[in-house]
Amino acid sequence: MVREIQLRWLLTGALLSSIGMSFIWPLTSIYLHNRLDISLTVIGVVLLLNSLGSVRLGASSAVSLADVCTTKATPTALLCLVSGSPAWS
Repeated sequence: MVREIQLRWLLTGALLSSIGMSFIWPLTSIYLHNRLDISLTVIGVVLLLNSLGSVRLGASSAVSLADVCTTKATPTALLCLVSGSPAWS
């Protein structure tokens, strides 16, 4: 039996993930600067490229996935497809 994920839980998970990453990157930046003596400019550029890459890859993969899947696909089925779970079949 396939259980559908409610939209509010999906959005809550995305929000918590975003909040968690907003705590991790500043701490990582401080560690890289203070302990490894990497300039803040380099750290900022790397974080910028990471952010742009995440947005670009996320958007393109979401569009590709939406084109491939039918309108009857549930969010759970899409997550199984992305994760490579055998539950998709």
